[in-house]
Amino acid sequence: MPANITPLFLPTYSPELNPVEELWYELRRHFLAKRAIDTVDELIEARCNAWNAALHEPGFIKSVTGFSWLPPLNKK
Repeated sequence: MPANITPLFLPTYSPELNPVEELWYELRRHFLAKRAIDTVDELIEARCNAWNAALHEPGFIKSVTGFSWLPPLNKK
């Protein structure tokens, strides 16, 4: 592991502590709710569209992954 990476160990099963799990929850809630998806191709397209929509919504990803217990990122 590179010296500039600090691992943050989480309990074995803790989706509520994992920022990625919170991001997927919010993507489903905001962009994928109340939809019927019939094929894998439709699922892939829906997920890509949700991700792109989230990227274009200012502050969305930071708002759902910025837990108070995470150490701040060092900006240079």
